Amino acid sequence: MRTINPKILLVHRVMNELADSLLKVFIPILIYKELGSIGYAAAYLGGYYILQSLLNMTLGRYMTSKPIVFILLRLIPVLATQYLLVAGHGSVLLYGLIASTACANAFYWVPLNYLFAASAGKAVGKATGRFRAASVAGKIIGPGISGIVLTYFGIEAVSTIAIAFFVVSIVVLLVSYLSKSMKEEAPVIPLPIAEATTSAEQPQSPIAAIRIYLVSSVLSGFSDTADIFWSLYVFTVSAAFIDVGFVAVFIQFGVLAANLVIGKLTDVRKWLLPALLPLLAYAIIWIIRPYAMAPVSVFTLSAAGGFLVPFFTIPIFANFVQESKRTHNLPVCLVSREVALKGGGAISIAGYLATGMIAMPFFLAGAASLLLSIPLLRIFNRIKAV
Repeated sequence: MRTINPKILLVHRVMNELADSLLKVFIPILIYKELGSIGYAAAYLGGYYILQSLLNMTLGRYMTSKPIVFILLRLIPVLATQYLLVAGHGSVLLYGLIASTACANAFYWVPLNYLFAASAGKAVGKATGRFRAASVAGKIIGPGISGIVLTYFGIEAVSTIAIAFFVVSIVVLLVSYLSKSMKEEAPVIPLPIAEATTSAEQPQSPIAAIRIYLVSSVLSGFSDTADIFWSLYVFTVSAAFIDVGFVAVFIQFGVLAANLVIGKLTDVRKWLLPALLPLLAYAIIWIIRPYAMAPVSVFTLSAAGGFLVPFFTIPIFANFVQESKRTHNLPVCLVSREVALKGGGAISIAGYLATGMIAMPFFLAGAASLLLSIPLLRIFNRIKAV
């Protein structure tokens, strides 16, 4: 298994997320504005979820064997996305963005998480906290900038800025690769079955070993999709790109404040209450979000929700990485996680399409967050027993 300098990976994450956040939060809104219905934005999300999952399942082993190559290839669908946002109209915009977004995400997340897992070392919780904090650092200013630029200068200006940062983020990885900063990691020594699992669980395959994490990923997918509908909701209330941008910024300030704290707690296995209580509060926030109308309440709920998320997502992801590496089939585990996340999101979209209620994904995310407490407890007890 090959690793990359963790510091290089952090720099890449800052630059890439700055580029991503310039437009990603606005894509469903631009589709809604172009085609006149939130249903089209939901169709976009569902379409790219399905296509991305298919790409991950068919190409996953190639993505993890050549992660740098696929991250470089990602620039092609990224450029296609930028072109469509500038020149696309009607069904061309919708179907084109489904294809380009699916390819861009498929070519990125599995290879990226593979590089992170390979380079994380023993203190995975601390490494995860830093990794997520680097992502947040890039996201903090992106939506605010793009909200202002979209309002006053248009999509072309934002697209140009985004492409520049995408190229820089890829160059950082490429230079690191060409300078031979990547090296072979020592093989993972498998733990005895008694150490890796409880006596009640004797997994016979990678999927069996991480099934509790896949359940948590499905439930987390509801919240990921609800975040996108939250941006749509804010836009329908205010009809202003600036408001959507600053809501995204408020979310990221909250996330940044929590990442490093919970990362350290994860490594010393003292994360259950700091994870469980924020999870329950997060569920309540989702349930009351449909009733937020004033800017103050929208910003407050966004910041509070963003602050709470890392307290339960970081322990789950850090322990997922550790247990996946023990299976000696990390690629299968990473692909399965991505598919599970999109599966939860697809169910959330189906809930919206069935009811026509923009608040439905919020209620589903609230219910899913409550249910997430069950795998959270099981993961903690499982790790505690090791």
